[in-house]
Amino acid sequence: MLNESDIIDFLQTRFPVLEGIGDDAAILSLSDTESYS
Repeated sequence: MLNESDIIDFLQTRFPVLEGIGDDAAILSLSDTESYS
């Protein structure tokens, strides 16, 4: 099974234009976690 970071690494390798999407996902995950706490 691939985890999220593996998928992001794969996408960044195939599609360099998406570089930085991991940072956006991390920010979204943090804000989601904060809203639930």
